[in-house]
Amino acid sequence: MQRNFPRMNADVGADDPVLRTGAAADALQGRGIAWFSGFFPGASQVEALARLAFLQASGQPVGHLHGEPGCGKTWVLRRFASESRGEDREVGYLDVGGHDGRETLLGIAELLGVRLTVHDARYQLWQAISDRLREHRLMGWRTQLLFDHVDEAGSEVASLIGRLAHAAESPGSRLILVVATSRLDGLRDCPGLEDRVGLRIAVEPWNASEIGEFAGRFAPAAVWEPEAIDTLWRLSNGRPREARRLIELGLQAAELEQLAVVSADLLECVHGELLASL
Repeated sequence: MQRNFPRMNADVGADDPVLRTGAAADALQGRGIAWFSGFFPGASQVEALARLAFLQASGQPVGHLHGEPGCGKTWVLRRFASESRGEDREVGYLDVGGHDGRETLLGIAELLGVRLTVHDARYQLWQAISDRLREHRLMGWRTQLLFDHVDEAGSEVASLIGRLAHAAESPGSRLILVVATSRLDGLRDCPGLEDRVGLRIAVEPWNASEIGEFAGRFAPAAVWEPEAIDTLWRLSNGRPREARRLIELGLQAAELEQLAVVSADLLECVHGELLASL
């Protein structure tokens, strides 16, 4: 029985509109990277992309991306995957959150274009993956595998990625791994992986200015009370995911109440209702 997985390294937002504003936007535009209506890459996200590019150029085999949930790690990984592809490079992104070892092996195999079935034994999966990595090396290709939410997977998954990291350290290897966790110490229970990290990259929350800039671009026609942006920053803790949700709820509430301005008090109310619904 053939098991089909969705292709996991599709380009990210290739047709989304470009938003140009601020220093971070200038940095992105200078590298040919678009800003998207669904996410605002602030200075920290831009810096994380630059550091991943350094990891790639330096040949270090393992990088660790870390940051609080909702700060844009997934966007950074997917953006890096999208911009890293080339004729001599195979790049794959895999979210391993909640996966077991077998699911992870099948996912890696799919990223590498290996045809497998659900009946293949684990040693067959490893052998097929090893053979494909060897083929890439002989052809002079680099292989980059990006693993998201590693700390939300079982210890077996981290051990599997640790084995890949060991292979990446071998002479002549052209394999680069990036693992993402929500905490700096997210790999502490995985010494086979933790000990091989050559570069750690933090993804930080937005500052108040970045939140204000995103709010203005997300809804250009909206009018925000000056205190509302500081309130938005405080209530979201600077996390992009939470900030966007509060912005959407605030705009909806203002429309329902027929208010001309989104106020700090309105955001406090929708935030309280949001917490009550959880």
